Amino acid sequence: MDYETHTSPSSDPNPEWLQRAAEDPFRLIFEHHPEPMWVFDTETFAFQAVNRAATELYGYSREEFLSMTLLDIRPEDQKAEFHRYCDTMRRSPIFAERGISDTWTHRKKNGEILEVTIKWRPIKQGNRVSIVSVIHEVTDESRKASQMNIQANALSQVTEAVFAVDNSRNIQYWNKAAEALYGYTADEVLGKALSSVIDYEYLSHTDESKARESLQTRGHWRGEKVHRRKDGRSFFVESSMNTLRSDDGAVVGIMAVSHDVTEQKKVRQALLETNEKLAAIIEASPVAIIVSDTQGCIKAWNPAATRIFGWTEKEMLGSSFHRLLPDGLSSDYCRIRDSVLKGGAFSNKETRHLCHSGALIDVSVSSAPLHDFNDKVIGVVSLITDITARKRTENELRLAKEAADSANRTKTQFVANISHEIRTPLSAILGFAEMMFDAKQTVSERMNCIARIRHNVKNLTALIEDLLDLSKVEAGKFEIAPTGFPLLPELSEVTTLLQNQILRKGLGLRILFKGPIPKTITSDPTRLRQILINVVGNAIKFTDRGTITITTWLDEKHSSDKVFLCFDIQDTGPGIPTDQRESIFEPFAQIDSSVSRRFGGTGLGLNLSRRLARILGGDVILAESQPGKGSLFRVLVDPGEISGVPMMENVTEADLRAKQYTEFQPQSASLTGMRVLLVEDGQDNRFLINHFLRSSGAQVDAAINGMEGAELARNKAYDLILMDIQMPILDGYQTTTKLRAEGVKTPIIALTAHAMKGEKQRCFDVGCNAYLSKPIDANTLVEMVSRYRNMPPSVAVH
Repeated sequence: MDYETHTSPSSDPNPEWLQRAAEDPFRLIFEHHPEPMWVFDTETFAFQAVNRAATELYGYSREEFLSMTLLDIRPEDQKAEFHRYCDTMRRSPIFAERGISDTWTHRKKNGEILEVTIKWRPIKQGNRVSIVSVIHEVTDESRKASQMNIQANALSQVTEAVFAVDNSRNIQYWNKAAEALYGYTADEVLGKALSSVIDYEYLSHTDESKARESLQTRGHWRGEKVHRRKDGRSFFVESSMNTLRSDDGAVVGIMAVSHDVTEQKKVRQALLETNEKLAAIIEASPVAIIVSDTQGCIKAWNPAATRIFGWTEKEMLGSSFHRLLPDGLSSDYCRIRDSVLKGGAFSNKETRHLCHSGALIDVSVSSAPLHDFNDKVIGVVSLITDITARKRTENELRLAKEAADSANRTKTQFVANISHEIRTPLSAILGFAEMMFDAKQTVSERMNCIARIRHNVKNLTALIEDLLDLSKVEAGKFEIAPTGFPLLPELSEVTTLLQNQILRKGLGLRILFKGPIPKTITSDPTRLRQILINVVGNAIKFTDRGTITITTWLDEKHSSDKVFLCFDIQDTGPGIPTDQRESIFEPFAQIDSSVSRRFGGTGLGLNLSRRLARILGGDVILAESQPGKGSLFRVLVDPGEISGVPMMENVTEADLRAKQYTEFQPQSASLTGMRVLLVEDGQDNRFLINHFLRSSGAQVDAAINGMEGAELARNKAYDLILMDIQMPILDGYQTTTKLRAEGVKTPIIALTAHAMKGEKQRCFDVGCNAYLSKPIDANTLVEMVSRYRNMPPSVAVH
């Protein structure tokens, strides 16, 4: 331990004083102790001795002190109390054994009042008892430290190790506490060099430099070092070193007061590490951590709180927690806070809080009481998690589940409906077919059976086509073929196709035109026809009496700033309830979904029509509906570019009827002399197609699979080949590919039940010239076959 002094041993001005000090170590310690000390008589309270620190603190000289009693520095109002205290103290066995410590109020010479802590210990001098006291002034800093750090207060009561060295660094004093601390007795160390007894090191070079400078300039240094005990164990000590001076002021040595702070340092380091970890956790926590006092004033606000709520820590510290609460939740918060302050706790309470932006977010709040060192509740710690995304997901899942449940119910009902809609025409077809076997039937009755069978086949075909169209729309593979076409012939065909249904139900039909309409439009005529047939057919189905009115007009002032060609379909049916006006456009949905429903249908018509209309750039909407009076559906279609297109003024129903055409009658088309090869594996279809062709005059050879058909095509000359696509051994694709590879150029028409656009293109890709979808219509078949009469093969090949 390198103690620096103002003088060296060789220049000591008062070696005799040092000799006397060595003979009386108590005087050395007493005089140079850094804390004020005095000795007084227990009978008279007269001061018997005071050290220099006491004279400096109280302002009295040594001579003034020795002429005073302890009562002279007591405030007047405390003298009686002091007498009673001393009487009690003398009788205390603890005082007789080891002394006590207490806090009192004293008065300095200048009248200033100070609070001191006094350690009292009795000493016997003959038959009288004196008291030696060590006085420590209680400052605001020490008072706060005492209140806030119980451990530090407890350590301050431990008896300290005190030793002193002369300028030669030889040990001149070594108290009992030093013996206990370092493991050496006084006899072992007195007179020996300090370096031979205590092995030490400063915590840093900076500390060592500061110690030397402080001792040289101020005569005092306080800090920490590492010392080593007699048994070799190292430990941390907190040392207070003061230079020792003789009566004439010369430096004669250094006194050190030390105590072991190893455990305290470990605790402090552990606490520091814990605090650092806790601070890091709080800083990095994704959860908002907010500390408020008992009145709800915010005292702590972590970065996650800023990230969640938008306010900075500076903006929120000192603010009320109510700042986070929307209107109506303040009373609920106060109730929870009061419960927490009484020792309760809340976990994962879901509520809503305000953000800096004014937005409300869903949060989960957990609150617990905050205690001080005395276990007193001083506030509330709130952990807040933003659960907005989770609540949104939960809501979406709930809605999705509801939608899925609704869809399942709808589809279950659809299966029942579609089963009914398929079985109904099938039953009719089978029933009327059975009736035709009755030999008693007249020709007229049999023709009626045939007409009904044909009608039900068409209904069944339309149903299947709707299902196929819907599946294409759902898959996003539906394509349109826009082209320019005259409008009136298409409307005429729609009314012609629906005429039988209208007449069968005894309804009237009105065709109106409002304002000028374009003579031609650009759209997909097939899909427009399909939409109008579905919507008008729907109106017919739900109307028992009255009139169906179709009004065509051009909307040039639509709210979307687009021009639409509109078709208003007005019926006199039962109308649609307000709460069901959107559900009618859902797939498979009907107003009456019961098993015993009055009206047939699958519920596909309106949904498919709306989807097709939107693909055509328009829409289908329910414009009006009054229960008991009927409904008005509006079909909107994008007519394409109509600037420069001739407009028709004052169009009437008579103009429309003039555009009607009779259904194509193929009887004029003759196939006489044509040689046709039919490749079809289905026995019934093969029989029917063979019959249609032979009835029109064609010569027909039939094959039941692709391999047999390819053999006939190679060995005979035909004007045309009708090729089924799905067949065993070789299908239609393979057979056509094989024939084209072998150089056969005979025209080939594909026959398939697949009505998808991709299938049609694939037929063309392998070498087919045309395409017919099943079920085969006799008129259409004969008309298409007749086109290939006398056509050169080189022209016929696609």
